[in-house]
Order: sequence, then structure tokens, then C-alpha cells
Amino acid sequence: MLVIINEGMYGKYTNGSKRAKPSDYCKQTLGLKQVKSRAWLERYWAEPGRLEHALKEYSRLHRFGRNENRGLLELIR
Repeated sequence: MLVIINEGMYGKYTNGSKRAKPSDYCKQTLGLKQVKSRAWLERYWAEPGRLEHALKEYSRLHRFGRNENRGLLELIR
């Protein structure tokens, strides 16, 4: 999901009538075939601030429950 958000495709992904798993969407729609590969992910998120930006966007876009923590974003604050 963070890759979809980082690629600016969250709106299109969530508005799709038949929502695929995020990894399938990345592979089929975004053409990111190695999205589950550790080496690929390390290269993708290597740019400073990229992961932090995606986490902030996820926090902004996701509706968290009252008692639900915000996961990784809480750790980087």
C-alpha cells in the first residue's frame, strides 16, 4: 500500500470497482514486478525521506479507529 501511495495512485486504487491486493495492483497496473522482493524494496525506499513521506500520507488517508495506533508513523515521530 505504501508503494501505491508513494506512486500517487491511492485514489485510483481505492476507487477501482474490483480492488486487487496491493501487491497485485503494483505488478499489474504500475508494472512493478519485483514489489515483494527485499532487494527491490531496499532500493525503492533508499531515497532519504521517501518512506517517511509515504507513511505520513498513509496516516493522512487512512481512517484509524479510536483505539487503533498509527503503526510505523508513531515510531518515527
